[in-house]
Amino acid sequence: MKNRHHSRRHLVAGLRGMVAAAIASVAGTVGAQLFRPQTVAIENVRIVVGDGTVIERGTVVIRDGRLVAVGSSVAVPDRAARVDGSGKTVTPGLIDALGSLGSNASGGSDGMHFAADAFDRFDTRAIRSALSQGVTTVYLPARGERGVTGVGAVVRFTPGPDDTFGEVAVEHAALCVNMGSGASALQRLQMLDALRKRLKAARTYRESLETYESELEDYEKKIKERAANPAQAGGPGGSTGAGGTGGGSGQGGSGVMQDPPRPPGGGGPPGAGPRGGQPGGGQAGTGAQGGNEELRKPQKPRRDAGAEMILKAIDREMPVRVYATRQEDILNAIELAQEFNLRLIIEGAAEADLVAAAIDNAGASVVFDHAASRDRTADGLGDRLSRAAASAAHQGLSWYLGSGRDAGSAGRFLLAMAQHAANAAGHADAISLLTGAAADLLELGERTGRLTPGREADLVLWSGDPLDPSSKVELVYINGSIAWRQPAAKEGSS
Repeated sequence: MKNRHHSRRHLVAGLRGMVAAAIASVAGTVGAQLFRPQTVAIENVRIVVGDGTVIERGTVVIRDGRLVAVGSSVAVPDRAARVDGSGKTVTPGLIDALGSLGSNASGGSDGMHFAADAFDRFDTRAIRSALSQGVTTVYLPARGERGVTGVGAVVRFTPGPDDTFGEVAVEHAALCVNMGSGASALQRLQMLDALRKRLKAARTYRESLETYESELEDYEKKIKERAANPAQAGGPGGSTGAGGTGGGSGQGGSGVMQDPPRPPGGGGPPGAGPRGGQPGGGQAGTGAQGGNEELRKPQKPRRDAGAEMILKAIDREMPVRVYATRQEDILNAIELAQEFNLRLIIEGAAEADLVAAAIDNAGASVVFDHAASRDRTADGLGDRLSRAAASAAHQGLSWYLGSGRDAGSAGRFLLAMAQHAANAAGHADAISLLTGAAADLLELGERTGRLTPGREADLVLWSGDPLDPSSKVELVYINGSIAWRQPAAKEGSS
């Protein structure tokens, strides 16, 4: 009887486990289906495309994370979730071209730091604040006090598991340099000299790699030649000992030698012993009694990840974003860019209006931030941003806006800054400045920034005109999924 009850308990426990597993499987499937992007149609909505085009009443269709139809006469697919956009406006997600949201401060200024590694996906408070203002993408610099500070990244606030946000869209977006505009004149001159030396050192590093490759190719060629003609390498009559007068490797008198490991910091020419002599204890360069040339395998230079990133900038594979607010530092940045043929983007640029012609001649772009909006004699957005934006527009410069590398939660002021700057510059399309134009700057123009078919579905539904201060963000989609929803808003019926 006891065995029967024991078996029954095991049977019940097994059935319970099977039922629990089945429920978990179904729940997981349902959860995946809810999270998976579906077909959504936002109807009867005002559409601001992001390139200056406005459709006063139209439909936007999203499927599988992308925009599949945008226009005034778009058929809504069957079974699409319908969102009524009457009286509302839809725009691309706003792009902060210079921000710090979701980013931890990096280390000191003497290292090569990567902003992608510093991004904090769990900083949900700051990220949700940005999403509630329509910001979906941000460029994060590698921050530091002076000099080459690292490599910046572009991050989208894509919703993820465990209440996290964030997807690295561009890991190596730019080489970051800080001209140290807050330092003394002497410190800034010393830093400029150090910058120039570091760029030259990267070139020297490349030359050492090229020399190594050439020497390695020559070494391997000679090894093959000696293998094909052993008699020429000394043959049976050659010295085979490791010591004595040969100094060879002992491989049939071939004269081929391998360098011993070199101590850190050098200590003599490649392959030298502790006192700069030849390894092996014998005479150098004989290898065999016939006096054949000794072969020594070249040593590959130690990898320098920082130099590799700098070389990508020198090769124009990525831009160099230089933070400089003083006109003297802007001119120094231009000098470096011209000397090393860099793709220059000047950040901060509070005094860009004073050297606009030089910036234009250098073909550089400018990203104004909150520092440009602070005049020495004015508060708030101030006159400085107005003059800088007006001068940039008058000069024909490519200029953009960011909340700032030290702005914290200042992303909420991004649209207000854009309106202020756009009005001063003589054009009223602040939305394009923060969407299509910013996407082009970050080299994401083919993916996002404009509401056109084929692009990723990063968009914002506003309660009214986004340039009206009373308008609120109701829905934010990133990659076709809802990333943020205003608590009082309803998505619509399906």
